[in-house]
Amino acid sequence: MTSVNPRTNIFPKNGVIMVPNTSDPPVGFSQETSLNCKYIKSIPNLCTNPSVAFGTSTHTHTAGSLHTHTAGSAAHTHSGPTAGATPSSSHVSWPQSGLAPTGHTHQQPSSSTDPSIIVECSSSHTHDTVTNELTHRTVSFYKKTESSISLRRRPIATNMMFYSSTSSVPGNFTHDCLYDCKHLKGISACPGTNAGTNCHTHANATHTHGLDLGAHTHTIISSPATSFSGSFRNTGSTCSWTPRAYTHGHSAGGSLTSSDPCSVTSNADTGHTHGNKSMEVAYKTLLLVSTDTIRIRQSGIPKNILFNWVDNLNLIPAGFQVSDGTNGTTDMLGKYPKGSCTPGNTGGCNAHTHTSEGGCHTHPTTSIPHTHPGSGSTGGECSLSGTQHLGGSPTGAVGSHTHAIATSNSGTLSQTVSGTAGAHTHDNAASEPIGLTVAFIEKV
Repeated sequence: MTSVNPRTNIFPKNGVIMVPNTSDPPVGFSQETSLNCKYIKSIPNLCTNPSVAFGTSTHTHTAGSLHTHTAGSAAHTHSGPTAGATPSSSHVSWPQSGLAPTGHTHQQPSSSTDPSIIVECSSSHTHDTVTNELTHRTVSFYKKTESSISLRRRPIATNMMFYSSTSSVPGNFTHDCLYDCKHLKGISACPGTNAGTNCHTHANATHTHGLDLGAHTHTIISSPATSFSGSFRNTGSTCSWTPRAYTHGHSAGGSLTSSDPCSVTSNADTGHTHGNKSMEVAYKTLLLVSTDTIRIRQSGIPKNILFNWVDNLNLIPAGFQVSDGTNGTTDMLGKYPKGSCTPGNTGGCNAHTHTSEGGCHTHPTTSIPHTHPGSGSTGGECSLSGTQHLGGSPTGAVGSHTHAIATSNSGTLSQTVSGTAGAHTHDNAASEPIGLTVAFIEKV
């Protein structure tokens, strides 16, 4: 192992330390602005130089599995007006012809039919975006710019923060407990601010389904009675014409047939959420320690003390190496540093998903408007009530006529969509915040 002369290499040039509060920066250091507003994470291996940007500020999830439902009953009827009356050849054609006026119509109710409804797979849905900010405390990063620090002129400055891989606090250092359970995020000024959270959820997300109403036919049933007025001669010898209303109905004789399926989109469900989920990134705990003072006779940075390196790995000075788990160093490769009074623990993951808490759900009633072309007619003789003199002879069967079935009949079916389906998964989403890789190095 290469020896280190404490008079010339108390802290190597280009090493990056942290300043935890607003005190003046140490002499011989300049702010490492590349780490401002960044979280730091170790390089993944010894073949990758530091200063690689990574992460995003937010994340979301899209449903990874779809589902369908069972539709409720689609039984329904229609009722619409017939065409006007068409007198038959036996209709009395004289002034009393108003007995079968062409201006009146009937409602033509249809029989009930229960067609099939296909509920298509749900549309995909995406939840709102949430921040990737971790529970953190800000620090300012400073890189040493002087080649050496003269032991006879000044010690290493106080209030410089380092990482310790052991719970034993070295002499002339103090444990900075304000960084316990915190990740580190760079800031250009006024460090020492807490923010962020390691747990999150997403707001309600809704979805819809396509509803396909199958082709179906209704039979026209007998038309209900309808009144209209006609003028006719009263019983007796007086030749007077008197308006009189009479009521009649018709027998059935037609159908309503939809030749093509009708497709609509269901109303959205009421939405669903997912439980709180940790987005704690892959970390390793370290003790955060700050210099009380390192006096001129001391040997500089103690063993088991780590600091940041953002330059090419081949520039790391003799006597120091990347913290990769060899030569008694702690293994920080691929890990975020996280403050703790019990260093050495690992945990977290850089991606996550959420399980569904939606479960069984329904969709509000959806209207399915659709149209049937009609065919056929209703008709028959219409009988007057009372005795009528027509040319001196009484009669009770005048005004025979028909009505054509309307060629276009529109109706609306109210349809429910329900069932036990609804549980689903989401895609895995990376929750790493915006950051920059560093090498953690320590004295060997």
